[in-house]
Amino acid sequence: MAASSSQSSRLAGANRAALIIVGVLSLLGLAYAIARVDILRARIVVLHTDLDRTREDLAAVTTQLQALQITQTQDSAQLQQAQDTLSHLSSGLNRQISQATQQWTRAEVLYLTRLAQDQLQHAHDPDGARASLEAALSSSLAQPGTIGDEVQQQLQAALTTLNALPAGQGMLIEQQLQSAEQQVAVLPLAAASLQQNAATTDNSDTAWQRFWTRLQQAAGQLILVRRSGEQASMVVSEQHALLQRQYLSQQLLAARLAAARHDQQAYIQSLNVGLQWLDQAFDTAQPGTQTFRKQWLTLKTYNVAPTLPDLNNSIAVLQKSLDKEVTP
Repeated sequence: MAASSSQSSRLAGANRAALIIVGVLSLLGLAYAIARVDILRARIVVLHTDLDRTREDLAAVTTQLQALQITQTQDSAQLQQAQDTLSHLSSGLNRQISQATQQWTRAEVLYLTRLAQDQLQHAHDPDGARASLEAALSSSLAQPGTIGDEVQQQLQAALTTLNALPAGQGMLIEQQLQSAEQQVAVLPLAAASLQQNAATTDNSDTAWQRFWTRLQQAAGQLILVRRSGEQASMVVSEQHALLQRQYLSQQLLAARLAAARHDQQAYIQSLNVGLQWLDQAFDTAQPGTQTFRKQWLTLKTYNVAPTLPDLNNSIAVLQKSLDKEVTP
């Protein structure tokens, strides 16, 4: 009995100890849980504080962002306005530059066209006029529509006409006339009397009649007639030969002057008279004279007064257009 009572006491003591231990552990766990809760609460408070601070920062950033957006919108509006203003100014400036360029081109074409007209009318220089027209057309093509289709076609037609003319013909005629004058001094004279020459020469012109009269009077004293038996020969003195050559040279000089004046009728007339004198006063049977005569016939084929284009209408149109632009 006593043993079982003692054993029960020991069991009860062990249970109480276990209960105490469990209680202590429970209290420790509860204390730990309470501590953890306090820690979590503190962390939550901190987080709430950080969140509030973050919200305040976010609000400030949002306010700044909104201000930046407003500023950006204003800047964009100002930039767009500046771009519109710049575009307007650029458009106006480009228009003024284009107008000034067209006006300058039109003035340049007018100057070159006037120069070409002066070269044709006063200097009778088709080659120079051709170069001036080419420069005028080149300037007009660089700025299409500047001078108008009508003037463009007129200038192109004038250039086509000038291109159809032989290049350097005036200089060629002058050189060949000078060469002919140099050959006159060595041409062989014909053994004919001055009276025969004078009778067959075309002396319809009064001035030439007076010349022939004086020439006959002067030559009458320069010719010596010698007779030997039944034969008679006429010896042409040195002075007479000089007169014959001078007369042919005078026809060449007259042809040169007519060519310089671009007088086709006077040019051909001088060459015709000179050709008749060549056939009468010089020995045409000689090869040198025959070659010279062929050169003379070649000179007759030249046109010293070709039809040249008239640029006055183009000049008037260009001047009117230029004056219209300059007048406010």
